[in-house]
Amino acid sequence: MSKERIRKIIYFILAGLASPLIFEPIGSIIGDIRDGFLTACIDHFYYKCGHQSSTEILLTFTYTILLCIVAVPLLTNIVVLVEELHTSKKVSESEPLISSNKKEHPPKKLNKLIKIIMVVYFAISLVSITVYGYAPCLFREKFDREITKIVPYADDDQIDMLRSKWVSMETKSDYDAIWEKIVDIKQENALQ
Repeated sequence: MSKERIRKIIYFILAGLASPLIFEPIGSIIGDIRDGFLTACIDHFYYKCGHQSSTEILLTFTYTILLCIVAVPLLTNIVVLVEELHTSKKVSESEPLISSNKKEHPPKKLNKLIKIIMVVYFAISLVSITVYGYAPCLFREKFDREITKIVPYADDDQIDMLRSKWVSMETKSDYDAIWEKIVDIKQENALQ
């Protein structure tokens, strides 16, 4: 097997590894879609608020940047491979590999299609990372700041219960219940 062929295989494997960035949220949302698509998206967001760590978002962001760096050579190799297949006249002695209709230029059309697919893929990845990665970390930081504010005014059991409920959070109603308790403690103690 040639080095070029091995490199192409590695690019395809790396592209396959990118799929979880999109399919993890989609799988979770589809699993909870019985209450409606928007509700499932919102509930998944709050689930990620309780389960997302800063380290995880940093690793996901780094992973996405690396995939972007790999995407350009990957696209180039796919187009080159398709052009090689297109210029080959036959798979065997009797069967043509691809129709040689002079009016169509499949490699050019395929090149545009691949570029469109990659742009859509990276746009969806960016939205997914922002909504289900970065934003939950901001919510988590806000929660941590509010817990720090109320620690002197609440007993340890209340604080532990709030933290436990936060990491067990599954839906927006769970979030609302946690936040309501924090607001109650702040109001009882005249905190802002």
